[in-house]
Amino acid sequence: MSVVAYFPGLSDFWTGDDIPNIVSNHAIQIESLDSNSLLAAATANESGPLKRPIPSLSFGLNYYFSGKQFIASDFKAVNLVIHIINGLLVYFVALYLIKILNTSIQRKVPATAIALFVASVWGLHPIQLTAVLYPVQRMASLSAMFVFAGLLLFIMGRSRLTAGKPRAMMLMYTGIGLGTLLGAMCKENALLLPFLALTLELTLFSQLTNTEKKPHRRLVIFYTITALIPGILAFLYLATHPGMIMNGYAVRNFTITERLMTEARILFIYIKQLLYPVLSGFYLNHDDIAISKGLLQPWTTLVSTIAIFLLAAFSLLKRNAYPILSFAILWFFIAHAMESSVFALRPMYEHRNYVASFGIAFCCSYYIYMALNKLSAKRTFQTIAAVSIVLCLAFITHSRSEIWSTQDSLSYFDIQNSPDSAIAQANRAKYLIQSSGSLTEIYEHLRLSSMLNYSNAVPLITMSQLITTFRIGMNNNTFTNEITDSTPTGYQSPLIINKKYVEMLGQYISREVGVRLENKSISPDTISVLSSAISTAATNSCVASGQCNEILVNAFKWADITLHNTSTIPMYRAMILSSRAKMRTQLGDYNSALKDLDSAYQNQPEDVNLLLEKLVLLARLKDLKNAKVLIKSIESHPSLSAHHLPTLKNIKDFLQI
Repeated sequence: MSVVAYFPGLSDFWTGDDIPNIVSNHAIQIESLDSNSLLAAATANESGPLKRPIPSLSFGLNYYFSGKQFIASDFKAVNLVIHIINGLLVYFVALYLIKILNTSIQRKVPATAIALFVASVWGLHPIQLTAVLYPVQRMASLSAMFVFAGLLLFIMGRSRLTAGKPRAMMLMYTGIGLGTLLGAMCKENALLLPFLALTLELTLFSQLTNTEKKPHRRLVIFYTITALIPGILAFLYLATHPGMIMNGYAVRNFTITERLMTEARILFIYIKQLLYPVLSGFYLNHDDIAISKGLLQPWTTLVSTIAIFLLAAFSLLKRNAYPILSFAILWFFIAHAMESSVFALRPMYEHRNYVASFGIAFCCSYYIYMALNKLSAKRTFQTIAAVSIVLCLAFITHSRSEIWSTQDSLSYFDIQNSPDSAIAQANRAKYLIQSSGSLTEIYEHLRLSSMLNYSNAVPLITMSQLITTFRIGMNNNTFTNEITDSTPTGYQSPLIINKKYVEMLGQYISREVGVRLENKSISPDTISVLSSAISTAATNSCVASGQCNEILVNAFKWADITLHNTSTIPMYRAMILSSRAKMRTQLGDYNSALKDLDSAYQNQPEDVNLLLEKLVLLARLKDLKNAKVLIKSIESHPSLSAHHLPTLKNIKDFLQI
């Protein structure tokens, strides 16, 4: 049924984080399956402290077996296969848990039927869609696969321990150890697996009757080794390395306190999505969620915070009386403990519920069966009711999958359901640019985006580029002038096709870009778009025609402003300097370009790519002496990885070194 539900969305387009992590990541474009190529693909990703080598390798293999092409539908199909495997793992995890419950409570329930219901509800719920049809979120689904597989081994071992059978502890340690290790190599939140196992121990396993002689002592040792000691070490590490958490807030428009308060509200939005899955409530970015500025700003912050503490306290104090409900609550909170807490991530994404939703799916499925059984003991009635629920979820997911079938429908749907989302407005403009849409419509979406997020310079940079290109086109008689008495009053003014009006509007926009780059935190999106705008400012056609003076002036000005912004972190300074070096290289100012690359490396000495960029420029200048010295530095660099070697080899071959 999952195939039917997701089939419309197995289409061939990329979006969002797919571009930098997959499409623009040249290192995963492997040409063969030799060890060097595979290692290069595995080390090609820079996400997270562990670099997520397993999904990165899978992207490389996906590229290779797709005929050495980036075919999005192939990547999505692999994601669907992973999701189906996860559904099977969820089924077996639920099956074992229900069998364990049947041994510890008086009322027996049909384990196979309820486990199938749990897996169906979990797998067909529309909240899981982005983990399937958003190719880059393979990181989340692969991580979950190892988490559920490890959890299954742990539960099997825990059952054997209760029954006094051999090899119980071996299975438990193997499940938690391998599940955590392999899962964390896909995405870091798999490190929560030992604590999810502890959640099971405190709730569903708490009433088990043990036949093994000393299970309690062995369990204390097990959780001390797998959860307590790693938890203490992680806390001490973060306490002594606060930059691991706090550095991320340099590029955000919220503080750590504001994020924690906001996440309290968002957790209940997730719960609402899980319990009341309305199609209009699901969209891609959720950046329209207001940041909590205080416990009463908005007032739901205080209510949500109190509710979390009350629910957690209830689950711990009443876990023996209500083990299933307590399990669902604690599992949900623990599964969100990393991505929905202190780390400076964007506040809300639906894929963060991929593992977290299991507890709620299990609890709801179990109690739905109990309610249906009270209404009627007839198996036919219960089956029809359960199938109806599953079909409703499948229908919503199928409808959402159809929305994800084209970039047009996805971007349109997002602005219809989240008109206050700055990212949704910008994504709609981006699609219209790619599809040669109406200039005024493109501009209007960008204008709205710029007004919805006053910290973000991204839409304004694009607006400036459009305005400049528009003016060049008007100078070439590509566009006609309309007579108008209007004058723009600021960057917020709408676009009117008039030469004088557009000139003034362009000045307002350029000035506002400078203001935001100077006074606001520089976000990852801003640095990405700005770097691209700077590096491409001096195109061949632009330089040849002599029409790029204004573009170049803006590029240099914005680069200088960003470099002088005290909130610009060293990595972003390096990116801007590298981009400016590309622009200067295009202009033939090679000495300044080399100086920019040297400055970039000083800001980011662990980035060997900057040395390779300098080496490429030295090779272009045929500066053999300095190139040889730099090659030695690169070859001894501690960050040199397998995916850097082909580039290095090509340059050495070119220089005949």
